[in-house]
Amino acid sequence: MTPKSVDPVDGLVHTAATARSLDEVLELVKLLEQAPEGDEAAGETVRTAAVERPVDDVAELVARLSEPPQPADRADQAIHAAAALRPISDISHLMALLHRPPHDQHAGEEAVHAAATGLTVEELAELISRLQADRTLTAPATQHEHPHVPPAESMASGADSRTPGGHRA
Repeated sequence: MTPKSVDPVDGLVHTAATARSLDEVLELVKLLEQAPEGDEAAGETVRTAAVERPVDDVAELVARLSEPPQPADRADQAIHAAAALRPISDISHLMALLHRPPHDQHAGEEAVHAAATGLTVEELAELISRLQADRTLTAPATQHEHPHVPPAESMASGADSRTPGGHRA
């Protein structure tokens, strides 16, 4: 028996989504969406970038995919992929970023919905605890500006029950 070969399309999508600049990834998505058979590859490119790229890149990806006149569908795909497959610390950080400008209200709401419906109950409890702890730690400095949004800087540390790519430790 020969080993199962890797689909070259999957390899191209994964490598481009993780190795190219964010501008190039966005251009690739746009070009794939215009191709007759490119919609699936465009979605996979967005999902791969949302799971594999740094959280700050994911937040920028969501913001740029949400710019009018584009529908929010691709941005929502990125949010759902990140919420389903990233470590809790990353999800927490991303939620904080998506509740701030340049993101519209929809991005923050979509992040809440994706986490609330996509995580296990245990992961959701961990995320809520993390967000509450970060809010408590930073309440005196930010309570009047955004009382429900913890700052992104405080999200980057801490133990996590999931490792990158969604694998549980």
